[in-house]
Amino acid sequence: MKTKLLFMLLLCSFYCVSCSDDVKTDVKEKTEVEVNYVKLNEALNLYSQDFAATHATSTSTRGFWKWFRTVLACDATGALLGSSLGGGGALIGGAIFSALGASCAYVVPRPELPNEVAFVRDIPCLMEQEDSIGFSHNAILLEIAEENEGIFDQNLTAEEWTNLIVSKAEKYGYSLSASDEDAIMNNVKTMPLTSELMQSDEQLISYYKAKAPEYAQQLDVIHSYVSTASLITNEDDLKEYTQGCVQIISDAQLPLTERKALVSSVVVAESSAILWIEPEEVVSLKP
Repeated sequence: MKTKLLFMLLLCSFYCVSCSDDVKTDVKEKTEVEVNYVKLNEALNLYSQDFAATHATSTSTRGFWKWFRTVLACDATGALLGSSLGGGGALIGGAIFSALGASCAYVVPRPELPNEVAFVRDIPCLMEQEDSIGFSHNAILLEIAEENEGIFDQNLTAEEWTNLIVSKAEKYGYSLSASDEDAIMNNVKTMPLTSELMQSDEQLISYYKAKAPEYAQQLDVIHSYVSTASLITNEDDLKEYTQGCVQIISDAQLPLTERKALVSSVVVAESSAILWIEPEEVVSLKP
C-alpha cells in the first residue's frame, strides 16, 4: 500500500513539474512573439519614414485622404480576420469589410482600373492562388458595382454584401464552407461600422483592437502600412513601397501563419488603394 501511495505521489509530482514546464514554455514563446512584433513594427516604421522622405506623398490629413485611409484599414482588417480560413477567407473577408467601409465613407470603385496595376507578385510566403487575392478583390467589387448601379449608396446589410461577394468569389476560384462563411459573418456582425468611425484611422484601429484584442499586434502592423500607403500618389511607388513591406514581414521572426496573414492584409490593402475614388457629388457631405 505504501509503495503504491509513493508511486502515486511521484507520478503526481512529475505531472505537476511537466505542466509547469509547459506553462513556462508557452509564456516564453508568447513573450518572444511580442518582442518580434515590436521589432517588426520598428522596421516598418523606419522603412516608411525613409520611403516618404524620398518619394512623392500627399501631405493632406483631411477630406478624402482621411476617409481613404480608413477604407484601406477596413480592407486589411477583413483580410486579416479571414486569413485563418486561407486565401479565400482573406479575399472574401477583405472584400466584405471593404464594401461596408466604402459605403460608410462615401467612396466608390473606379469605373475601370488602369491597364498596368501595381499588384504585388511572387510573394515567398504565399501560395500562387493567394498571391492573386488583391486582383480578385478589386475585380469582384468592380463587377458588383457595374451590375448594380448605385449599390454603395444603398446601405446593404452585411448578409447582403456577403451573398454578393461569396457568389462572385466562386467565379475566381475561391470558395468557403458554410461554417467558414458563418465565421466571417460573425466577425462582421461583431464589428459594425458607422460613418463616425470612418473619420479617423486611429479611432478605427482602436475600435478593432477593442473588438478583437487577440489581433492587436497584427492591427498595429496594418496601421503602419496603411498610414503611408494611403498617402502615396504614384502607382509605381505604391508597388515599390508594398514590396518592401512584404519583404520585411516575410523576413520577420514570426510563425508562418501570422506572416501569411499579414502579407495577405497588405496585398489586399494595396489593391484597395488603387480601387477607390471619391465622387464629386459627395465631397460636401463629409466633415
